[in-house]
Amino acid sequence: MNEILKRLNYLEEEVAELKTGKTQVKSPPLIDPNFVKEVQGAASTQCKHDKITEALLENMERGRHSGVSAQAAIYQDPDSGKRIWYVNTTAVQELLQFPLEEVIRVLSPLANLHRLKILSFLIKGNRSAGEISTELNIDGGQLYHHLDYLLNARYIEKIDRGLYSIDMDGWRALLTVAQLAHYMKVKAPELNKLLDEKMKLETCNPINNK
Repeated sequence: MNEILKRLNYLEEEVAELKTGKTQVKSPPLIDPNFVKEVQGAASTQCKHDKITEALLENMERGRHSGVSAQAAIYQDPDSGKRIWYVNTTAVQELLQFPLEEVIRVLSPLANLHRLKILSFLIKGNRSAGEISTELNIDGGQLYHHLDYLLNARYIEKIDRGLYSIDMDGWRALLTVAQLAHYMKVKAPELNKLLDEKMKLETCNPINNK
């Protein structure tokens, strides 16, 4: 949490610097600031650019880095009280050079509806194989096949009295793939719609673009 606060404080200082004009941006903007305002005003809360995003964009314009990918989650399950939080930032160039074989290894245990349901169910608390089978309507042989898959990936663990528990990596994996799917289903179409509308306006009003 301290690391998150440090990052937020740094970004707030960057934004304040830019607003007071102490820092001059010499390179041309990478993203039209008017488009950022359009997103803030017209898009749903799912695709608004917040202060952190704007600060990162300004930082990129000043030539400090070519791009960064950030993932973060803070969550407490209302039923079980289980908590999780994590933050990860990685340079885009590093991600593009990451072995794709490792990507497949990480994602393959998640490419199954039953395994995703098991992870989601275990967020509520530790469960026995029988409880998982009853709740998710998965028979014994098939269930143990999926449990073994998740155990080998270290997304879940088997604890005392035959109970299964979701591991921290299981939390991260589930939330990450769900976030990606949510973006592709919800946020990306909204942003693309805004871009299309912006291009139509520019086509209809060429004088304003000079």
